[in-house]
Amino acid sequence: MANFLTMVLIAVIGVVGVVPTAAITIMIPVVIIWKIIRKIKNGYSLYQ
Repeated sequence: MANFLTMVLIAVIGVVGVVPTAAITIMIPVVIIWKIIRKIKNGYSLYQ
């Protein structure tokens, strides 16, 4: 029983670590592309 609870806890901790890492990995290029598109279409600064 203790072995099962340990495995469940490890799985939960793994998911908790993977979700924010995946979100950051996906969102950084999306924001950069969005800023470039905004620069081309509207002439806004890349730093705003």
